[in-house]
Amino acid sequence: MVQCYVRGLPQSRRLQIPFKNYRPGEYFVRSFLRRHQEISLKRRSNLEKLRAIAMSPENPASHFARIVQVYKEYKINSPEQVFNIEENGFSVRTATRARSKGLFNSKRRSNSVKLKWSGNAQHGTIMPVVSGDGRAWSPLVVLQGARAKYRLRADGTRETPSCYLPANAITCYKDPAGVDTAVFFEWVEHFVEETTEIRRKHRHIVLKFDGYGAHCSYKALKLLDDNGIIALCLPAHTSHRTQVLDYSVFSLFKNYFPNYLNERTLCAQDDSQNDVYTICDLLTKAYIRAVTYNNIVKGFEACGLWDPHKQTANPGFIKKTDITNIGTASCQEVAHENYLAFVKNYVENRNMLRSDGEVVENGTLVTTAGALLTTRVVLDRLKAKELEKRAKIVERAARAAEAEARREQREQESVRRAEQRAQAQREKELFALWLSNRGLRWEQLSRSRADRRQWARLRAAQRQGATEV
Repeated sequence: MVQCYVRGLPQSRRLQIPFKNYRPGEYFVRSFLRRHQEISLKRRSNLEKLRAIAMSPENPASHFARIVQVYKEYKINSPEQVFNIEENGFSVRTATRARSKGLFNSKRRSNSVKLKWSGNAQHGTIMPVVSGDGRAWSPLVVLQGARAKYRLRADGTRETPSCYLPANAITCYKDPAGVDTAVFFEWVEHFVEETTEIRRKHRHIVLKFDGYGAHCSYKALKLLDDNGIIALCLPAHTSHRTQVLDYSVFSLFKNYFPNYLNERTLCAQDDSQNDVYTICDLLTKAYIRAVTYNNIVKGFEACGLWDPHKQTANPGFIKKTDITNIGTASCQEVAHENYLAFVKNYVENRNMLRSDGEVVENGTLVTTAGALLTTRVVLDRLKAKELEKRAKIVERAARAAEAEARREQREQESVRRAEQRAQAQREKELFALWLSNRGLRWEQLSRSRADRRQWARLRAAQRQGATEV
């Protein structure tokens, strides 16, 4: 910008400015920053296009207005009533690609041994569970494989990967290692049991998560609603600013876990112990360092989900620099003012507890601006979609059974025809054999008759000769 300004000056003025190629130097930049304290020099961070579009004034405004009304309606007045979950996948293959520094001989190359990992230790998923009071609850860990694994120690004790995971972790096995509807429902059952005392004390708690399809199944949401757990879906593509775990925990976790992997690569002598147990141990070390009280509390505060001073949600924690889709506004400041105006208007004049419950054809919810998932409208529509899906599954199964029956019938018909053709071929061969045998017998009979006639003529000639004598 300064370079363009200098280029636009008259020639006489440009000669007086000591810039090389009309560009300012480091001294000018430092002096400029000292004169303007409101400006700072930072490293640029890239934001995905979908995330930039999603952070418009309307989306976070409706999200926070919904949170404020939910807190007021269900008497959410304690940070221990606010929960947040989020999955994070980890891969040994991609994590070990990160270039970390180590101490090597200055006269030699900085080579390290590339370790091989067992097939059940390549991928995994961890889903921490945190609450606004800084507490970390039992996390969900999905490991690669179809069934639970164990090994026997030298002393005869049985050891599983769960022994190396965080305390009270829920371990599931799936290939590929990710969260689906069945795994999430299993976690919901455990979560309902784990939060019994808090729900008995406060009656209602709030659980916030993203709009991933596995989270929004009718079975899981119905179980949450039956137990007084209010499910709130965050706006789509805004997890970098509204998701507590993404904002303050996973950013650290994604640094700690590769560091432990690289430390393992630098220090290991062989790869005999590079299995799922080692991965669980490294995962636990990174989890303990990242999921801490301070990180959790700061995350809830920075995302505006709980303000410890006001003891409620605070939409004001969304800054003007967070509004990346300003729309028709002239600048980010105006867009941020529009955002605050939208929040106030939505809280006072719109009932955000009545979610429209828009469900698309494949049964997933529309969560562009977030949604309250445990309303009767949403549950009824999800139930209807679930029944439609089951009916379609039954119909597809019936069609598949009919197709299978027709296929078996065609196979039986083809087998019967093949047997008929084989029988006809055998009859034809037998008839040909009979004809050939008949020809041989006829030839033998003809020879026999000729021999008898010749013998009769010889005897007649002999008798005639005897008579003449």
